[in-house]
Amino acid sequence: MPRILVVDDEKAVRKMLKYFLDMHHYKIIEAGNGLEAFECYKNSSPDLVITDTNMPKMDGPQLAEKILAINPNQPVLMMSGNGKSPEWKGPFIEKPFALAKLLLIVEHALASRPD
Repeated sequence: MPRILVVDDEKAVRKMLKYFLDMHHYKIIEAGNGLEAFECYKNSSPDLVITDTNMPKMDGPQLAEKILAINPNQPVLMMSGNGKSPEWKGPFIEKPFALAKLLLIVEHALASRPD
């Protein structure tokens, strides 16, 4: 069962994603900010990271930079209600999003991982 680290400072968003992705047979690890997420990442080695861009303590791009320094092949999906950051070149989804679209992006990101 693929493990997904979901990072968002909004608890309602994390719970909604956990519920939805649980239904599609993914194991979800939750974190409320980038610092907490980085510790979770080091301890759990998730198959995919889904992170909000704007969070306290450490934002999504900073988190992605730290994760990719450890594992350059780690899939990271950025999500935001404020539009895509020009610096972010990876997968992105704008809030609010259709869950079916999110699922397609998740499946593509997991299928594209190098073995």
